[in-house]
Amino acid sequence: SHQITISTSGALQPGRFTLVDYTGTTITSGFTLASLPPRVNASLEYDQINTSIDLAVLGTDTPRWAGSASSVWDAGSAVDVGGSFNWDVGGSATNFVNGDQVIFDDSSAVTTVSLAGAVSPGAITVDNSAVNYTFSGPGSFTGAGVLTKSGSGSLALLADQASTGGVAVFGGSVTIGDATVAPTIAGPVAVASGASVALRQGSLTGGLVLNGGSVEIVAGSLSGGATINAGSLAVGAGGTGLALSGDVFVDAVGTLAFDLADDLAYDQSLSGTGAVTKAGPGTVRFGGSSPFTGTVTINGG
Repeated sequence: SHQITISTSGALQPGRFTLVDYTGTTITSGFTLASLPPRVNASLEYDQINTSIDLAVLGTDTPRWAGSASSVWDAGSAVDVGGSFNWDVGGSATNFVNGDQVIFDDSSAVTTVSLAGAVSPGAITVDNSAVNYTFSGPGSFTGAGVLTKSGSGSLALLADQASTGGVAVFGGSVTIGDATVAPTIAGPVAVASGASVALRQGSLTGGLVLNGGSVEIVAGSLSGGATINAGSLAVGAGGTGLALSGDVFVDAVGTLAFDLADDLAYDQSLSGTGAVTKAGPGTVRFGGSSPFTGTVTINGG
């Protein structure tokens, strides 16, 4: 008997997935599933017509944040074993286990969530319009799950996002860091039209993609570059000590705006046909290759 182990780098959705594709004599047995990711209902299926062995995922239970026991987000050792029972599945209280795909919405009155240690969700969905959420340390996010933000409400990230899955913002606002906390966001950050992101302090190390909306780097650093397909990237708000690295592309309907009180040296490639503006007394020095053919407007410095 051959055992197949399933591991995921993000959310596992219902459906049929080919695990083994073969030729020759039809296989009807001889394989078993090892432990599945938490809360996944699935089975092996032998497809004799297409000569494959498939994983049939019937569904997954998605814990919803309730905060019924406390404001602590920690991890148990197994479903309903250990950890804080601050989550709800089908009306029953449960815990969080690493790999869970979790939801935060308007149903909880506990909206300041404290990470007790490292947690590794398969995916995080924050869909809030009536309430605003804050995720704070001392813990951090790890793994490869994507944090998706929708709804018109806000989310404050005051904990490290070491997850390589990144952050996708489709609605509302996301604020990263504050006067005393400087998180690192390791994965890519993507922003859609109508949404906004503000880096108050900390680092975005996985790059940035704007498909509309706005991003403001008030303090801290952006590395990994930026692609501004639409919308605006504001570097500085009259502040000092900012850092920008990685290639930047500004499309025709995009804007890269500098507002600096001190000097900034940018030595990578700037390209595109959009707009670059400069305000504030500081100087921006472009030292890299810059095949940029858009407009440049200097209002200060």
